Amino acid sequence: MARAWIITSPYSLPIQRQVASQIATLSQDDQDVTLTEVHGADLREGTYPDLRTADLFGSTRVFVVRNAETMSAEAGRVLCADILAGDLAAELILTTTGSISSKKLVKAIKDQDGFIELAVPKDTDTTAWERLVDDEFARHGLQANDEAVHAIIESAGYNVDLIGEKVAQVNASVQQPTVTGEDVANVVVGYGSKGVFVLADQMLAGDVEGALKALRGCLEAGDEPLSILGGLTYKVRQLISVVTQLSPKEGGVYVPRGQIQQFQAIRQRFLPGEMTKVVGHLAACDVEIKSGDLGPQAAIERCVLSIASSPVWAVPNPDREILR
Repeated sequence: MARAWIITSPYSLPIQRQVASQIATLSQDDQDVTLTEVHGADLREGTYPDLRTADLFGSTRVFVVRNAETMSAEAGRVLCADILAGDLAAELILTTTGSISSKKLVKAIKDQDGFIELAVPKDTDTTAWERLVDDEFARHGLQANDEAVHAIIESAGYNVDLIGEKVAQVNASVQQPTVTGEDVANVVVGYGSKGVFVLADQMLAGDVEGALKALRGCLEAGDEPLSILGGLTYKVRQLISVVTQLSPKEGGVYVPRGQIQQFQAIRQRFLPGEMTKVVGHLAACDVEIKSGDLGPQAAIERCVLSIASSPVWAVPNPDREILR
């Protein structure tokens, strides 16, 4: 009997790979697989998939709904009714980077153990992110040294999709199986030099105008606020690591030798207690982006402006009514 699945992740690359894996597994059992893909927003009366009629020639039918969070409530009800009726004749795969509005549909699939959540490491788990980059290089048959791994993270931030993109760029250019930091620097053109990390440098240096201009550039280039926040957080963690004189292992981040003096100079800008406020702003922004009503772009703009200002602004309380 066919089944229904929900595959969810904050990033599209893990979803794409999981869908490909699911289809490959089906192909092992049945060489003849008929695949139909549709965007969630395009599902409407007259285009709903027929999940209850078997293929005339006996092949396995797979119906993939991309961006299922954009489905209408009516589409959710139709799919849910088919699933609850049982005896599906076609595999149904819903992919989403957000939340599907039909709770009944989600529950029906969860009750059949069809809910696959592809979690990503927490921003504080540096080791897990480094392992993720290592694994990405391994997918291409490459081995990366520590400097190469850190260079990818500095370029892509904590963004799975960007990490995949940057590693693919390196793979297309290197000739040897072991990748160095220099290899990455020679190939990767990314946010480490022209986007998020430039924004972070200007924000920490107290350049309000420059930081807001860089932020607008990042947003206009398509960077998501949560991805931008990840890059800012990484830079602040580097700063804290230098100030507290922690080793990369102790601090959980790698700081290139050439940047240590730069971070030491930046530290002089902050008054006693202000580094605590900086960390507080990053945490408050994370809460606001994920669950607040301020809006992701407004939240990241307030965070950047608060930290770049002198003195650093007081940390907002996300629960205060005035912020809503």
